[in-house]
Amino acid sequence: MIQLENDIIPSTIKENRIILFANQKGGVGKTTLCGLFANYLSVNQHVPLLVIDADPQQTFYGRRKDDLRREQEVAYKVQSMTIKSPENTRVIMQNLRTLPGTTVIDTPGSLTQEGMLQLLINADYIICPYHYDLNTIDSTRAFILTVFRLRQAHPEIKAKFIFVCNKHDVRVGKGSELKAWKIVDEYFQKFGFLAPRIGNYADLERYNTIANSDKVEKLTNRSFDFIYKTIYNIEDKDDGNE
Repeated sequence: MIQLENDIIPSTIKENRIILFANQKGGVGKTTLCGLFANYLSVNQHVPLLVIDADPQQTFYGRRKDDLRREQEVAYKVQSMTIKSPENTRVIMQNLRTLPGTTVIDTPGSLTQEGMLQLLINADYIICPYHYDLNTIDSTRAFILTVFRLRQAHPEIKAKFIFVCNKHDVRVGKGSELKAWKIVDEYFQKFGFLAPRIGNYADLERYNTIANSDKVEKLTNRSFDFIYKTIYNIEDKDDGNE
C-alpha cells in the first residue's frame, strides 16, 4: 500500500499534487534535481511527501537504501515502482490521487515505457531539466512536442511544464550564445513556466535523500522557491533567471 510519510512538522500544504521529473534526454540531472527538490519540499517546506523511483535504473531508490545505512530518521519515504503494466500503473496513480500530500516521481528517460501515459494523465506538473547545448535542446523540444501530441489524443493530460536550465556554467557565454539561450528560453516559455537556472556545481552532484546542505540550499533555493510557489499557487513568484 502506497502512503505518504506523516508530517514531522505541521504543514499548510496538504493539497494532493503529483509531480514528474521528466526528459527523454539523459545527462540533464533529472534524478539529482528530483532528489534535491524532494529534500527541499519535505525538509524546508514540511510538505507531506512520497518519492517514487519509476526509472528502470533505480538510482534514487538505491541511494536512499545507502543513506539509510547511516541515517534512520528520514522526512519522507522513497518507494520503487515499475511501469511495465499500464493497468497496474493506472491503479497506483489512482491510489496516489487519494493521498493528502505530494508525490514526486522520477520517471524513465523514454516516453515509450508502457505505463508512461498513465503517469502523464495523472500528473499536475512536469519538471523538465535541460542544458543549452544543441543535442539537449533538440531532444527536449521533441519531448515537449510528443507530450503535446499525446495531449491531443488524451485530453485528460493536464500537466503543466516547468522548465529549469540545470548544470548551467555561469562562467561561459559569449554575446551570441547569450542571445541563443534567450531564444531557447523564450521558446520553452510558450509551453510552460521557466524557473531560474541552477548552476553546475560539484556540491549538487553529491546529493543525498535526507536533506540538503546549507551550501546546496544557497545554490538551489532561488529556483526551488519559484517552482514551489508555482506548484502550490503561492503569490509573489520570482520569474527572473540568474
